[in-house]
This record gives sequence, structure tokens and C-alpha cells, in this order.
Amino acid sequence: MLCHTDKGTTVWNPWLKQISTWIRHPRFEFVGRCYDGSNWTSIWGNYNVWIIHDFAFVAWRHVTSGDSDQRKEQLKIMHSEIGGSLNGSLFWIAYLDETDPVYRLCRFDFYKERFYTFCDLPCGMSHPHDALVVSFFKGDRFTVLKQCHVTKEIEIWVTKNMINVEDGDDVVWVSFMTFSIPTFPSLVQAEPYSDQQPSYYIDDKRLVVCSCDENGKAWIYVLGENKLISKVQLDSVVDPWPSHCTYFPSLVPVPREKDEAELHV
Repeated sequence: MLCHTDKGTTVWNPWLKQISTWIRHPRFEFVGRCYDGSNWTSIWGNYNVWIIHDFAFVAWRHVTSGDSDQRKEQLKIMHSEIGGSLNGSLFWIAYLDETDPVYRLCRFDFYKERFYTFCDLPCGMSHPHDALVVSFFKGDRFTVLKQCHVTKEIEIWVTKNMINVEDGDDVVWVSFMTFSIPTFPSLVQAEPYSDQQPSYYIDDKRLVVCSCDENGKAWIYVLGENKLISKVQLDSVVDPWPSHCTYFPSLVPVPREKDEAELHV
């Protein structure tokens, strides 16, 4: 998990209660991080300028401009600043403009340090406050959650087959779950928090979602069989408008500089 503080940013493994050295990054926004089986790498961006932080070497480097196709990919608008990583690549939702009917998954290859359009999503957004977020399903497939702001209907798509991160031409999306609950709350709120998307995961036939209400209170909702099974408010645990994500326990140690004093959480 990536944690932001006044001192900078650090990677933290809550399972091991271990954090890395502080990352100090002037005027750049975090986009995503990737673990390729041997090393952690993160990418940061600011107005189409991209930099990579290599945890093993504790070093920064700029992503160099490539051919015209690469520059064209960089001009796409990110729907959300945070992406997800799979097999050495980072993915996030992007679109060409606000009238784009179908959004896309864009991919950043950390090995080649290049941007690509990977595949189309099964949907776009019809309202500025629609929820639209991508996650992973069973560790090797994509899943997309969309909530219509008007009807409050939630639909979940998953990719039919295991993802080949090198080629998105054969990606097929199938509708996996639909929840039509008119009284269900909006998962995306009005300005200035309309860019905060929900986080979620699929537990067998149930959907578990975390989002904030109009007052910034965090809630966890459990849905199944087209109904709300339970909901829990986290007001005594977190501050208003918290950042949140799905976290799975991992025994992968966080890379740290040599001879650094141990930091306790």
C-alpha cells in the first residue's frame, strides 16, 4: 500500500508491518505501482511528463518520448489517477474526451517504458457522477464496476479469459452481476469529491464495496442476490473522505535502503 504524508510517500506492507524509505517527489502525482516478482517500481505524472521510481536502486528516471503513437497515447485523459498492476504492467481507465461513449484500458509497460491502448471497456459514462472503476478478478482477469447515477443500478463485468498483458485484441467482456436497488446510495458524490471512485472486490456470488457518503463517511456494503445484505459505517476508524483500496495480504517484503533504521508502524 502507498501511504502519503507531509514527509513524502512510502510503500507499506500492513501484513508485515514494514515500510520502505521515504519517496520525495516534487510536483508529481502518483499514478500507480507495479511488482514484477523481483522489484517494486512506481510511476508518477504531471501534465504528460512521466517519471519512474525504482525501489531497488532508490532512483528516479524520466520516461522518454517515443514515436508518434506513444505521444498520442499520452494525450488520453485519465479517468482516475490510480491504476492497477498485473504481471509487470500498469493499467488504468482513460478516454479521449467527455463525449467518448466507450472508455478504454491503457497500459504502461515498465520494461519497455511505453504507453499503449490495451482494450475497450464494455461501457463508458453517461453522467459525470457515474461510478466506473476497474479491478482484478481471480488474480488474472479484469473486472469493471459501473453504477448509473440516475437509476443507481450496479453492473459488474469480467473478462472471459485469462489476460495476456501483451495483447488486448482478444479481450471479451461478459456481464457477471447486476444489482437493481433504486434506494442504494450513489457510490460517487458531487463536487469536489466526484473524482473519488469506490473500491470493491468479488467474494464468490457477493459484491463488497467501499465508498463515501455525501458527508465523507466511509461505508462498506455487501450485496448479493440483487439485494443489500449488510452495511457498516467506519466513522470511528477513519477520518472523513479517506482514500481506500482493496488489499490482499502479502508476504513480499518492501524494499528498503541499506543501513536504514527500522521504522515501526
